[in-house]
Amino acid sequence: ASRSTISQAPGSLAADYELRALQHFRTRTAPALSASFDCDFWKTVVLQVSDTQDPVRSAIVALSCLHESFEQAQGNVDPIRHVDSSHVLALQQYNKAVYQTAQILNLQDATSCRVALISCLLFICLELIQDNYTISINHLVSGLRMLLYCQSAAMTLSSQPSLSLLHDNLEQFFGRIVVQTMFMGDTHFDVRVIPKRSKANTPTPFASVTEAR
Repeated sequence: ASRSTISQAPGSLAADYELRALQHFRTRTAPALSASFDCDFWKTVVLQVSDTQDPVRSAIVALSCLHESFEQAQGNVDPIRHVDSSHVLALQQYNKAVYQTAQILNLQDATSCRVALISCLLFICLELIQDNYTISINHLVSGLRMLLYCQSAAMTLSSQPSLSLLHDNLEQFFGRIVVQTMFMGDTHFDVRVIPKRSKANTPTPFASVTEAR
């Protein structure tokens, strides 16, 4: 079930702005993302991961602050160029998240790989909200390569069912983004970086519109 409050990251004293941004993400940003993606994934899974994983937490704070800045700037001649404290904070947290994600990739284990993939999804959203289409595509391609590496590397998930479920969710999310991108006319993807779902994971018939989406 979705949580009504946002917890502090273990071993840290979260600043007020961070807790406020996380709450804004849960109540405003996650529902906005649900237009294309599963809202429960953003409101529950991603926030739970952010409790223990700094790269995801920083990326959430960045996206939430940028989304809030965008909302506040509605009505301006050029809302994307509207600079306020939320926008500046978003860029700071974005840079922090990119650095933290690069650091955990050095660990080369199953958990770190999935954390990096969640961060990558958030980076894609961060660029799209700024209309930086080319950069978002670069993040998408990097994410697809990471996903391919997760699939091909010796990273056993059988003993970690929750991690296996997270991996399946990430496969579906990246697959949806690729399809949407191709519908927008971008068909230059190298097919070698588009993950192939295993036969064992062949989906059953959709039970709802949300699942089909």
